[in-house]
Amino acid sequence: MNNVIEAEKSQEFEEVSVTKMKPLWLSYNTVCELLCLERNGLRSLMRREKLFPKAFKLGTSRQAAVYFDREEIETWYQDFKERYRGEK
Repeated sequence: MNNVIEAEKSQEFEEVSVTKMKPLWLSYNTVCELLCLERNGLRSLMRREKLFPKAFKLGTSRQAAVYFDREEIETWYQDFKERYRGEK
């Protein structure tokens, strides 16, 4: 029993500050800013690029905010750069 308690005490836990974390979801406007596009430009890109990440809504109404997964956007962007620079 003491060994278990000692083992738990000896484990170091890394403190993660919430303020240092990257956001998990990016709003539609944030993605526009990151890609230097206007809203219509992003809409057009989403139609043209079949590999562009799908957006999701947090509500059921038509006016619910639209978000994208940050990791999916970053992965898509890296792949997009490689494809259009001919690095693949």
